[in-house]
Amino acid sequence: MEKAKEKRQHPLSDAQSKLMNALRFTEEDLQANRDGYLMKQQRSKLNGIRTSWLLCFILTLIVVPFLVAWTVIDGVRIHDTAVSRLGIIGLIWIIASGTCVYCWFKKRRLDHDLHKGNVQVVKGTAQVKYGTMRQKGTSPYDLIIDGLTWNMGYFASSAFTNGDPYAIYYAPHSKQILSAEWLREG
Repeated sequence: MEKAKEKRQHPLSDAQSKLMNALRFTEEDLQANRDGYLMKQQRSKLNGIRTSWLLCFILTLIVVPFLVAWTVIDGVRIHDTAVSRLGIIGLIWIIASGTCVYCWFKKRRLDHDLHKGNVQVVKGTAQVKYGTMRQKGTSPYDLIIDGLTWNMGYFASSAFTNGDPYAIYYAPHSKQILSAEWLREG
C-alpha cells in the first residue's frame, strides 16, 4: 500500500522510467547528480570500471615476461637467429607498452572523477545514430547531445528519442554517463 502511495506522489514519465532502467540509476542518484555530486553506488560503479582498467594494466605487465621467455625458448628450439628473436621481443614490448599506457590513462581519468566527485551536465536535443565503422567490441550506437558523443548499446540507446530534449549527467574526465533526464517541453 505504501509503495502505491509513493508512486502516486512521485509520478515518473514513461520516458524517464525508460532512462532509469536503461542506464541503471535511481531518483536519488538523479537528484544528487543535479546537485553536482556522486552517490555511493555511483562511486562504486566507477570504481569497478577503474579496477578493470587497473587489472588490464597489471595483466599486461605479467604476461609480457612469459611472452618474452616463450619467444627465446622457441627461438632456441627452432635454431632461429638472435636478430630475428630480438625483433619479435621488440614488437612484444611495443605492443605491451601501448596497451599499458592506454589502460593507465583510462584508469587515471576515473581516478580524477572519483577524487573530485564532480558531476557535469549537458542539455540539448538528442541524436541517436547507428555507427557505421566500428571497432570490434564497441557498441554500435552513438548518443550525441550538444557536441558530446557517447557510445552505447541498443538497450540504452532505445531509451532516448531523436529530437527530444535531455539533460545528461556525467563524470567529467571519463565521460561516463551517471544519469539522464527527459526535459519536459513547455
